[in-house]
This record gives sequence, structure tokens and C-alpha cells, in this order.
Amino acid sequence: MDREAATAAISRAIALFCQAFGLEQPAPGALARFAGLGVGEIITAAQLAASGELETGAKFYGKFALQGFGDILAAYQQERNAARSAIEKELEAAEREAEKQRRDVERQMQYEQDFPAMLAGYKGSMPEIPVHWFDTAVRLGLLEYTDDEKREAWQRADTLAQAELESRLELERKQKNFFTARDIAKQLEANDYEGLRIAYAKKILLYNATR
Repeated sequence: MDREAATAAISRAIALFCQAFGLEQPAPGALARFAGLGVGEIITAAQLAASGELETGAKFYGKFALQGFGDILAAYQQERNAARSAIEKELEAAEREAEKQRRDVERQMQYEQDFPAMLAGYKGSMPEIPVHWFDTAVRLGLLEYTDDEKREAWQRADTLAQAELESRLELERKQKNFFTARDIAKQLEANDYEGLRIAYAKKILLYNATR
């Protein structure tokens, strides 16, 4: 848009501005300095200021005043820039989160691709095998066991879980951690160590699959 056309567009915008505030129209020459501004922004700034949504302190007293007009545009630009900055930050945060999720998916895919070899090549002991491998092996269809194997694993897991708690109890008593020792003793008495028992059962079934 050339300067003449821009000035004409601004003139129309100023007319709407004055109409919003009930002001007299300014002389055409007073509009030249605003030729570089967007018409839509001028109209929006006027509407926001007229409705009280944009705080400017601008005074007109029934006539168009360049100072008041500039104050309104400056206030509008400040709020617009703040809003734009907030939106950009939200977009950047969303992009970072999307990138993180993408990397997480890639890592998970690579992990599942490498997992069969990791499981087959495991050389450690049964207690050391990562318990979370069990769920991965089941999900990937790498772990199968019979009901008898499951029952045997559960029985052995109960024995191992109880033995571990008894060992902890003895250690806590030696170290005079009486409150912790009391809690462990209550667990043993109530046979309340389901989580530990399940962890051992998973480890046993998983370890057997590597033999």
C-alpha cells in the first residue's frame, strides 16, 4: 500500500476512533504521522479505550488530540506486546513438551527394540534382575509360564520375602532402630508383605526365562 492509500485508510480508522469517543473529526493533515500504523489496530485500540478495557488516562474534551491518541496507541501496543509475549512463551513451552514427548517415545521404542537382546543376554543373579523388566517382557510377548511355574514361583517368593524381612528386622535391632524394627515385626506377624512377595515372584519368573 502506498503512502496516499495508507493515509486514506488511516483517515477512515480515525473517523471510527472519533465516532467511538464522540469527538470532532481532526484536520486531514494531522493524520499523516499515523500512516504506518495498522488500521485494524487503531480501531481495536479505540474500541478498547472507549469501553474502559484499556487504561490510558487519555483526555480529549470533545476534540481530537494527538497526545491522547498516541497515549491510547502506546497503551494498546504495550498490552498487545505483553499478550504476544505470553502466547509465545506458551507456544515455546508446548513445543518443548512436544519435543520431550517425541524423545520419550523414541527412547521407549529403542528400549523395546533392544530389550529382547538385553533379556537373553542377562548374566546377573535373580535378585539383581530389574523387576520392571517383567512388565516389558509380558507386553512384548517374551515371557510365557505355566500355572505350575507360577505357583512354584509364588511359593518361593513368599519364602524369600519373609527371609528378607527377617534379615532386615535383625539388622534394625542390631542398629537399635526400634521403631523400624517394630514395624517390620508387625509386617511379619500379619503376613503383610504382598508387594515384596509379588516383586520376588516376577523376578523368579523373569529370571527363569533367561536360563
